[in-house]
Formats: sequence, structure tokens, C-alpha cells
Amino acid sequence: MAKKGRQFQLLVKPTSFDCNLRCGYCFYLKTRNLYPQAPRHLMSRDELERMVREYLGLGFPAPVFIWQGGEPTLCGLDFFETAVELEKKYARPGQVIGNGFQTNGLALDQSWAEFFSRNHFLVGLSLDGPAKIHDLFRKNLSGQSSFDRVFSAAQLLRKARVEFNLLSMVTSANADRAAEIYRFFKESGFRFLQFIPALELDPESGKLADFSPAPGPYREFLLELLELWWPDREKISIREFDWLLAPNYEGRLCIFAEHCAPYLAIEHNGDVYPCDFFVREKERIGNLRDEKTGLPQMFARREKIFSPRKKWLSRSCRACPWFRFCFGGCLREREPKNNPDPKKSVYCEAYSGLFERAWKKLKSG
Repeated sequence: MAKKGRQFQLLVKPTSFDCNLRCGYCFYLKTRNLYPQAPRHLMSRDELERMVREYLGLGFPAPVFIWQGGEPTLCGLDFFETAVELEKKYARPGQVIGNGFQTNGLALDQSWAEFFSRNHFLVGLSLDGPAKIHDLFRKNLSGQSSFDRVFSAAQLLRKARVEFNLLSMVTSANADRAAEIYRFFKESGFRFLQFIPALELDPESGKLADFSPAPGPYREFLLELLELWWPDREKISIREFDWLLAPNYEGRLCIFAEHCAPYLAIEHNGDVYPCDFFVREKERIGNLRDEKTGLPQMFARREKIFSPRKKWLSRSCRACPWFRFCFGGCLREREPKNNPDPKKSVYCEAYSGLFERAWKKLKSG
């Protein structure tokens, strides 16, 4: 089966920034400045079919849809049942189609769990830790706790044998509580974990937002987490650490890769962007309805205009002994105004400390 160009994935925002939580650190809520017109933002059936048909028509052997938000469950289960039907309708012979789904868990019930299990969705569930940590930022629209519903959703997914991992945000408020968070997850029987810094910019100063972890505390969080996890590394997966143990560092995260991960971000109305961290008017690549520009052309434009920025690095960054582990970090992490070197990640101190500690552990066996 022939494929057209380099394979890429689609990160789809079918509800845009719409959500049933009001997380204090949400980076995507500012997208409302781009799409303020409608009270609800929902990908239409026609837009969905257009996207699935064109993407699968490219003939990639392993195409992947990653459904995110906002909160994608706001589309309703029928929307995703239709999506799966369309995937089957337009699948090429031999294609193995993957679906990822990131959710806050509030709307999940038995029907959702059975759907994910039946259709082999890989689910990411956002849970920051025990209730007193999770509820610091992840409150519902009424400002109330969301912990119980999210924890119950995890049990539903587990019972239905859905493959899922937990996504936990690291903030200025929990960066010194790595042990408490890790032990809670471990004691609760969760075995697939992911930790991401809640990086956002203060809209006035352009510096790291108050809730974002500073480089020093984030470094200490990663080092403490690594020490806690190391004895459990064969039983518990932490995505930020696993790749360090893999042959040839396979499966490394996008932020640590030499090149930006190959995907396009698709908004609810078909607008296409190079990355969900860069859903900005000046970064817009095109729209699914553009008659003269298909997905391959838009991806090629991304690779030509956006991706090369990853290599705009300072000499000190390139000379770093850990450069081959992080390649300067994520473009998004270079943007804070209080970043001492805007040609490398503001979390350089955190990452270099992590790599040095992990390297010593690997050498000592």
C-alpha cells in the first residue's frame, strides 16, 4: 500500500476549548479569542467525514487520531461512534488505525468505558494526585471538587479493561509534593503515569505564570520522582523516564526529540495548526475545506516553516553534554520572558539535572 510522504498523526480538537471544568492552569482556554462567535464549538458531521476520508486516503499504514480538547466527551458518544464508523468506511486495506483520547473523566460512564474497550482506544485521564492536590486547580464550573468523579472514572476504565494512563500536571503548588503524588498513584494501583509542567505565560509580563513551576523546583520534583520510581521501574511506567532506559532511546517524548513530532492540530471548524501549543492566528496553516491545499501540503508547509525553529539553538545549548537527550526542549518552553536563554528551554536546569542523575544510575546498574 503506497503512502504519500512522511507519515503524520492528527491531533483533533472537536470541541475546541469548550470544557466542563475550569482548570486554573488551562493553556487552551485562550483559544476562545480565536473562536468567540458561537456559544458552543462542535465539529460538524461533514467536517468529521471530510477529515477522516482525506486522512485515511493518504494510505499511511498506521494512521492515528488523537482526540483532545477542551473536553472531547462534550461531543457526545454518538459523535465518536460515528467517527469509528467512518474510519471503517474509509480504511484502506491493511491499515491499522489508532485512536487516542484525552479526557478529564467527568462525563465517563459505563457506555463510554465499553466503547473505549470495544474500539481499542488508548485513553489519557487527567488526575493530578490525591484530592487535596487534584482539586487545587481542577474544579468544575461551579468551583467544586472534581476528584471523586475522576477517580471513579479511573475505576470504570480499569474494570472495562481499557488501556489508559494518568496525566498529572506539575505546578508551583505541588512541585514539592512528588512523594505524596507518586505514593498515592502507586497505592491506588495505577501503573502508567505521565507528568507535565503546567507551563503558561502571564498575559501581562510574558513571564512564567504564577502557577507554573519554576526551573529549580521542577528540577527537584523530577529528581525526587526519579528516586521514588527507580526501584519500581519494571512495574510502573512513567513516560518522562521510560525512554531513558529504552534501546537507542526509542519512544522519547516530543519535547526531547531532535525534530517536532509529526502531527497536525485540527480545530473544530477544520482550521489546521502546527501544534496545539501554537493555535494562534499567525500560525494557522489552512483549513480542511481549502480546495487547493490538502493535508499533505499543509504538513509539508509545517515542516518547512514551523519545525526548523526547533534547531534555532544557542551555542551553549549545543555544547551541553546532555544536548543529545533534549535538543533544546520544546519550542513552547523557550517563550517565557524570564527565560535566561530564549534559544533553549526555560527548564534546561531541570532536564540536565534529570539526565545527569539518570545517567549515573544507569552506569551504576
